[in-house]
Amino acid sequence: MECASDAIQRHAVVIVIGETGSGKTTQLPQRLLKAGLGPICVTQPRRVAAIAAARRVAFERSCRVGSEVGFAVRFEQQSSDATLLKYVTDGVLLREAVRQPQLPQFKTIMLDEAHERSLNTDVLLALMKRIVHQRRAAGPSDAAALGPAHIVIASATLNAQRMSDFFYNAPIVRLGSSSHPVQVLYAEKPTASQALVEASLELVMRIHTERARSPGDDILVFLTGHEEIATATHALRELAANTDGSSRDMPDLLVLPIHASLPAAEQAKVFEPAPDGVRKVIIATNVAETSLTLPGVRVVIDPGMVKEKYFDREKGMEILSVVPISKSSACQRAGRAGRTSSGDVYRLYTEAQFKNMAAEQLPEICRTNLANTVLLLKTMGLSNIADIDWLDPPSLASWTQAMRVLFWLGALDANGALTLRGAEMARLPLEPSLSRVLLAAADLQCLQACASMCAMTVGEEPFHRAGPHELVEAAESARAQYDRAEGDHVTMLLLFHDWGRVDPHLRDGWCRMQGVNARAMRTADAVRSQLLGMMQKARHSGHHTATHTLPETEVRRRCRQALCEGYFFQSARRIRGTALFVTQHEPQQTVALRNKCCKALQEADFVVFSELVWAGRPTMQRVSMVEPSWLEPLLPRLRQLDIDRLMGALSQGGSEVVPEARAQRDATCSNLRRNNDEDVASARKRFLERQYATSHRKARV
Repeated sequence: MECASDAIQRHAVVIVIGETGSGKTTQLPQRLLKAGLGPICVTQPRRVAAIAAARRVAFERSCRVGSEVGFAVRFEQQSSDATLLKYVTDGVLLREAVRQPQLPQFKTIMLDEAHERSLNTDVLLALMKRIVHQRRAAGPSDAAALGPAHIVIASATLNAQRMSDFFYNAPIVRLGSSSHPVQVLYAEKPTASQALVEASLELVMRIHTERARSPGDDILVFLTGHEEIATATHALRELAANTDGSSRDMPDLLVLPIHASLPAAEQAKVFEPAPDGVRKVIIATNVAETSLTLPGVRVVIDPGMVKEKYFDREKGMEILSVVPISKSSACQRAGRAGRTSSGDVYRLYTEAQFKNMAAEQLPEICRTNLANTVLLLKTMGLSNIADIDWLDPPSLASWTQAMRVLFWLGALDANGALTLRGAEMARLPLEPSLSRVLLAAADLQCLQACASMCAMTVGEEPFHRAGPHELVEAAESARAQYDRAEGDHVTMLLLFHDWGRVDPHLRDGWCRMQGVNARAMRTADAVRSQLLGMMQKARHSGHHTATHTLPETEVRRRCRQALCEGYFFQSARRIRGTALFVTQHEPQQTVALRNKCCKALQEADFVVFSELVWAGRPTMQRVSMVEPSWLEPLLPRLRQLDIDRLMGALSQGGSEVVPEARAQRDATCSNLRRNNDEDVASARKRFLERQYATSHRKARV
């Protein structure tokens, strides 16, 4: 640790490699603070990790969170002017860079868990290199004004040499490992994807029984999302209730979930030691791979799957899918069992399947929608994206699609320049389409209601879809009350209004009766307040109160009209005589409604949707019925695009001055059409083949 601290003080950029639990997240920043390198900003890919790290360090320093040590995550922060060590999500730091591109408020910036290669982390890596270059080119008197003096890239499994090369041969420091041997146990046959949760729970109970005399051997189970986790948590608690006490030698089970949607108080429970004679079972998303240190875990159950978004360029839409993990992730998961002593990892896949896994997950920047990234970069004044040096440059097709969407939304003009509307959209912590909806709502005088709708949309699902049977049944009954709503967005709006009418002291009880997630409602309320505050500050203050003069049905109609402004390019019309729809932009494709959608959607002729997921076929999520007259003036914009004019900056060069980036730009722009599309297509093909193969195998551990 001392070696790392010394290196950081001597160099502008240092690559730090350390396994989870090595202290790189909590101990190293404190050493840097002691050395006078504050204020320090430490990024995390996930909010749960940022909050947990801030709380841990504040505890160690005997200070209150929000004083010397603080955190900032989307829609929530505890920090002050006195904060010298700030843990943030990478998205929060990126938004700070929009306001101050050089990030002069920090002396040291540490990008932690860089190996995860989240979209925001990759953008920050490019921005950090840009700052480093500018400092190297400036004289000593000017360097102080050009951003942080020290940049740390920290990771558990990063390709250190490649990152060092990217940052001008930055030194590499490896922290000592405190890991112990882990026995890897493979499945004899592949496990069918639909049976992975059940197989995981059966294995938990088998291990619990076999290790009855070792209650301290806590178990960590990896699942793909909060709905899966909720289902598994409930099922395991029921199994444990039927088992506990059946034998005096059998320890009790304490089942705890951990994922990004949980409130901080619930997340904190996984770090507390289990009571004597109790075995802790933690059911987690991949947040537990590297971002969190979970003491006491000696057994890991790894089904080998992860939920990822990828952008399908042929369909022009982002699709959420469950895919196999990489070898790197598998090794990280196994390592959780050897943190405090020797342990075991049970892989619900065969050794042959492991050998066929990709070495690493495809970086998010190479598989996701880049519209929000382009909007933020344009807002920073980086008009020529081709001049930015990327660790893994996205394909030209990805940039083109992002620019196309921003043009459709009016955020960019025909020449690819940022518009006033685009600048307004960038100020809101929402995806571009949702930002456009909110701006349209202000013009349509339905801002207050639309802010409620947007706040409900960005949060977790409010109706319980997993958990105790009576809770799910109550949720289905409550949802049926809104069956005549004009779609999913209006259902969210009506639910929020009904919740808001309940006495605040009685809301949790009301939520239980309705099968509604009380935490999701409280979060939506806080997000709504922030969005309205931002809109009131940025636009005409009178707009947010105008809805009081309109009938409720008219407000809902205007909210749906506002949705068209943000999602008209994700509109679809019904195929006559069927339950299917066809999208209205090229290339057209047939899409379906989700099961159990409201009756209004089953009868609608035209809809817009927020998401497309793969459920055996392309299936629309977050759908609302709309009037064709609302779409008619918007759809021609899809055909008004001169793509060569819009993308001119990428082919003609620009004013940015990073030589390495310029050289890369010249090479990239001449080769992207020839090479990158084939590379990404090949990666996508391998990904789809793995997904197909996994979903058709049947076996058990």
